[in-house]
Amino acid sequence: MRVRVTPRADTYPDPTVVCGERRFEATGLDTLINPTLIFEILSPSTEFYDLGRKAALYSQLDSLQQPVFIWQDFYQVQFSTRQPEGSWNLRTVKGLDAAVDLASIGYTLNLSELYEPAIQQP
Repeated sequence: MRVRVTPRADTYPDPTVVCGERRFEATGLDTLINPTLIFEILSPSTEFYDLGRKAALYSQLDSLQQPVFIWQDFYQVQFSTRQPEGSWNLRTVKGLDAAVDLASIGYTLNLSELYEPAIQQP
């Protein structure tokens, strides 16, 4: 689903979660404007854009509480959590025994739920 991040920029994240009522751009039901949680699966060709420009755009979304970036080629997840005053707490976790605290939806995501154990580690 397309997400409007600024009046002039839309993105197409991977899974997106909304807590509460979904709100859409006035033009229809294809552009979400109030995501709570966004996931991006990183590939070698998009990693720098996703962690750079796209992450900066996501930080401007008032509704967004947690953007989560998942590496596809090794066991690593980077996520930010919006703090009450509006700043962001950035964390990176690595390894199949690690977990991501998805406080925005009240769930702890174990990396072992995301990955097959046969991925090569760097």
